[in-house]
Amino acid sequence: TFRAEKSKTRRHLTEFWMIEPEMAYTTHEESLDIQEAYVKHLIKSVLKNQQYPLDVLERDTALLEKYVSEPFKRITYDDAIELLQKEEANNDYDHIEWGEDFGSPHETFISNYYGVPTFILNYPKAIKAFYMKPHPTREDVVICADLIAPEGYGEIIGGSERATDYDYLK
Repeated sequence: TFRAEKSKTRRHLTEFWMIEPEMAYTTHEESLDIQEAYVKHLIKSVLKNQQYPLDVLERDTALLEKYVSEPFKRITYDDAIELLQKEEANNDYDHIEWGEDFGSPHETFISNYYGVPTFILNYPKAIKAFYMKPHPTREDVVICADLIAPEGYGEIIGGSERATDYDYLK
């Protein structure tokens, strides 16, 4: 998807391309597998075909090679909140409660903690889009995932299983 928006922050671009995976006839887990494979393919392609720009940027490729060779981490929103609350005394990010969305410092901590791109699954329904499908065992969360990239890059993919129940969507 290409988006162009007004932006008044240093963190957000006014124009950008983003990945919004939407797939018919797949499970959410299959979608996550495809997203992971796609990101790994992109990294492999950069490592193979873009050595000169990596050299100019003095980029150590060891981390990129690690991201390709190791599985991405998958944690629930609940686990992420628990981790952030447990570790907050030793880190420089604001306190966060269940039901709040993550800020950049929270995302950076989570991805650095695990050392690989990290999917955060099943966010609270109240902070996500109306069209996301409710979780089958919990009414307060939806079936979704954000992929958080390490090294402070933050969310690079956001996706969900879409609600298909007309009555739910009205």
